[in-house]
Amino acid sequence: MLPDANPSGPALVATVRVGTYPDGAAYDPAKGEVYVTNYYSNNVSVIAEATDTLVTAVPVGSQPFGVAYDAGSGELFVENYESDSVSVINDTTNTVVATVPVGAFPSNAAYDEARGVVFVPNYNSNNVSVINDRTNTVVASVPVGSFPSWAVYDAATGRVFVANAGSDNVSVLLDTTGKTVATIRVGLSPVGIAYDRGKGELFVVNGNSGNVSVINDTTDALAATVAIGAGPSEAVYDPSRGEVFVTNTASDNVSVINDTTNTVVATIAFPPGSHPSGPSPLAAAYDAATGEVFVTDPFWNSTSIISDGSVSSFMLTFATSPTICGSITFDGIAYVDGQSVRVLAGAYPVSATACSGYTLEELVGSGPVAVSAGEAMVREVGGISARFALVASNPALGFWGVFGNGGYYVPGGIVAAAVAATAVVLLGRRKRGGPSVPASTTGRGTSLPPLAPK
Repeated sequence: MLPDANPSGPALVATVRVGTYPDGAAYDPAKGEVYVTNYYSNNVSVIAEATDTLVTAVPVGSQPFGVAYDAGSGELFVENYESDSVSVINDTTNTVVATVPVGAFPSNAAYDEARGVVFVPNYNSNNVSVINDRTNTVVASVPVGSFPSWAVYDAATGRVFVANAGSDNVSVLLDTTGKTVATIRVGLSPVGIAYDRGKGELFVVNGNSGNVSVINDTTDALAATVAIGAGPSEAVYDPSRGEVFVTNTASDNVSVINDTTNTVVATIAFPPGSHPSGPSPLAAAYDAATGEVFVTDPFWNSTSIISDGSVSSFMLTFATSPTICGSITFDGIAYVDGQSVRVLAGAYPVSATACSGYTLEELVGSGPVAVSAGEAMVREVGGISARFALVASNPALGFWGVFGNGGYYVPGGIVAAAVAATAVVLLGRRKRGGPSVPASTTGRGTSLPPLAPK
């Protein structure tokens, strides 16, 4: 469902069903996919950003909690809360290639691209496991505050910020030594952090305070406190608009904070309508290619997609006639009747392939989509249609085509049977001593008249 295909501001545009109790999300820009951890399904759902559809589900450890994307290795690191381990998923094969034992109750990890390591907070061990992404082994264990729940890497300062839910503070680790260089007091029960590289600030979500602490990453000082909804859980930074999206689990909505004014500029109901019970928006991941925020909803076992309004994307629907025949290849991917894809405005290569016994008759765009010379120009929501026609004859059978059912078909079996029956009759007559067939004056003999089309 698409309430608004191209909103000017943040708006809910789609919902994808995933596993049971989705509680973590990460965007993989190399594959154009979003990975969602399903706590009670013990797997990870993979969503294609182009179609907003489920690609596959990858089995992992027990009660997967968070997930971090590692651009250096092209892998996803999934924290298995109950298994005290991290499952490493290869994003090409979508299979688990390693399982790394860590501390008790690992939560939301951070990838450090400068060092090629992953920092995993262990909620019940009060420390952080450091995993080398080449060897998939733990190379260090760093003590932090009480109940560490979230880690984020700050590329500008080369430090890792860890939210300690039990200590009401944030530990700042130097990524070269792993040592704690600062401790910053924030609100009650910090459970999430988003790094805003545009402003050089950290947005810390305080679960029991109903607000967000804004930290300057140069001075490690508190720059602002922003009131949001009830029971906030996680935050994600949107560089396109300079905004931070915060999930408010107890309020059934998402707060959008402008990072220049540090004020809430929008509140998005999530999803439309109220929940009778249970949690609502929980985890979030930002997709820079489409300008969308993927937010998990444990109550509905789904992931909702919020467009930030920064990218002009449109839904394109494909149709074929007959509906069961052929496909349309758009931008290198084949689609059949009824399928759709979300695309940005622009020109794309397009072609159509007929099924056996058919030929392409027409390939056209509908609405504002224009198709010409193998190219589709997309400017707004529209579609592409292909019409196929049955071939007029089949040379391999050597018979004439006969018109019927809206096209031509070759009644090879009927014609063959008729010819065979005629031959039997003639042979029978010759055996009974009937008159022989006179020779033609041309010396080729008398031929049977051609069968007239029915």
